[in-house]
Amino acid sequence: MLFNNVYHQFNKYIHYLLNKYHIRYNYDEYYQLMLIRLWQLTNQYNASLNSNFSTFIIFRLNYYLIDLFRKEQPKQSVEISILNPSSSKLPIYILNDFNLIMQEAWKHLTRQEQQWLILQISGYKQYEIAQHMHVSLSSVKNYKRNARQKLQRFFT
Repeated sequence: MLFNNVYHQFNKYIHYLLNKYHIRYNYDEYYQLMLIRLWQLTNQYNASLNSNFSTFIIFRLNYYLIDLFRKEQPKQSVEISILNPSSSKLPIYILNDFNLIMQEAWKHLTRQEQQWLILQISGYKQYEIAQHMHVSLSSVKNYKRNARQKLQRFFT
């Protein structure tokens, strides 16, 4: 089965799922992950094991999206407590250590990566950051990747 045909058949369903679960932030990333999963499922489908291709795809895509939410949930709770120290139940000395590490890490970021980090923490989306910084979306993604790599060295 050609993926082009499958894409045209299930493209609207992917949008339906994303709207059903009220995905507004990172919509494009979730959409891309769903398309990749659709391609994988198209290759995995075995007519002798599953009688109906549409049912196979629909159930698998739905549960794949739910699994993505489950994987994303622990990351968000950690980020929220780090970004909002007053809501954190960590002792003050740990927060001071975090601030010292962050100040040291800040020195290793370029000006663009620092600006990206500030806007990211402020809640801007990638395309909004690109507009604010007057650069392309791919440049913002490069700033993000480089900044995350540099920051991971300090926090691991």
